[in-house]
Amino acid sequence: MIEKIISGGQTGADRGALEAARKLGVPTGGYIVKGFLTEKGTDLSLKKLNLIQLNTKDFSIRTEKNAKVGDGTVIFSKIDNKGKIIGEGTKFTLEVLKKNKKPFLINPSIDEFIKWIKKYDIKVLNVAGNRESQFCGIQKYTEKFLIKALKKIINYECTAKLKNIFNDNTSGSSEILKQIIEWLKLYYRYFKKNPKLVYKKLEIIEKKLSHFAIIVNFVKEAKEKLKKDPELFGTFLKNYYIMQGTYYLKLFKKIKLKYNFREKTVLLHSRSGIIINFLEFLASEGILLDIIQTESRPSLEGIEQAKILTGLKHKVTLIVDSAISLYMPKIDYVLLGADAVITDKKVFVNKIGSYSIMLLAREFQKKVLVIAGKFKFVSSSEYKFINLPRSSNEILPDNIKNIKAENFYFEEVPFSLLKKIY
Repeated sequence: MIEKIISGGQTGADRGALEAARKLGVPTGGYIVKGFLTEKGTDLSLKKLNLIQLNTKDFSIRTEKNAKVGDGTVIFSKIDNKGKIIGEGTKFTLEVLKKNKKPFLINPSIDEFIKWIKKYDIKVLNVAGNRESQFCGIQKYTEKFLIKALKKIINYECTAKLKNIFNDNTSGSSEILKQIIEWLKLYYRYFKKNPKLVYKKLEIIEKKLSHFAIIVNFVKEAKEKLKKDPELFGTFLKNYYIMQGTYYLKLFKKIKLKYNFREKTVLLHSRSGIIINFLEFLASEGILLDIIQTESRPSLEGIEQAKILTGLKHKVTLIVDSAISLYMPKIDYVLLGADAVITDKKVFVNKIGSYSIMLLAREFQKKVLVIAGKFKFVSSSEYKFINLPRSSNEILPDNIKNIKAENFYFEEVPFSLLKKIY
């Protein structure tokens, strides 16, 4: 995806590109001659577009620097009777690009432009071409062309990124939410003038991730904010995770005061962003644990959690899920996250295997603590737990006659088996 658009700031194609970027929220930049000079004189508005002023009035130096800095250059120019571009500056740009073997395009169609961007993985796009006095209307044409093309590119890239989030089978629900919020910030930046489009994306997110209560609650609030004031939706997204962080810090302090974790051994299952954050908090307080971590079949997300926790200086022992009973005698606490806490049903939803762990904990008389947070508390009227099986290939890659493989990720666990749920 294009991360920045640069130009020399001249009237015409240069300025059209900067205006397109500004309207789409794409960062701008580039080099301009001393005094922010254009053919119309000094243009200090280019300062706000982050153009860097050179200590020279030589336009060729500015042109060469922009051509070299950009990953590729698109040129918009009038064509003469011989099929050649016009304008000495535009011709010089082409010479520099060829000399430095930089990718370039001249007057492309939108489809040609998009294919070229993907082919050369253009991150910093340099835009050059005729001045407005050389080709009347080139500024508006360039602006409209780039807005239309970039929206198509952005929509394609955003769709691909969202699909990757939906297919993430290893991250915890709070980690998925963080990804969703970052994705929405990006999408809203480009499409904030079309709130209906943003709203439709929220509905897709709600449908695809309805098994995560924290996302159900977030989407519900996000829809309300977007309807009430689309202009403030970006601020809502920016502040949401900060607000959550403040809440969880208070919750972690409360749990630390209630239970003694110093020099204790805890059992962890699957991967939970909240549990990772809690153990990061304990480490910051100088409390390091002995951790027994299940690998968490079939996605093995427990291994990823173990890697993170060792980075926090906790001591981690990784075990297969079926070996839990061997380690239960040495455990002080079972510490679990939750994907949903259904208050009226008095159950919580978590990774498959959680129920078995809690039955073992009861047998061995071990305390079970679940850290979820208020954002995961829901009623059965607003959250429907539909436990659909995932791909059987994860547990049985090869088809074997007369063997049916079933692969469930989540299960409901009753409150009666745990010490406390937060």
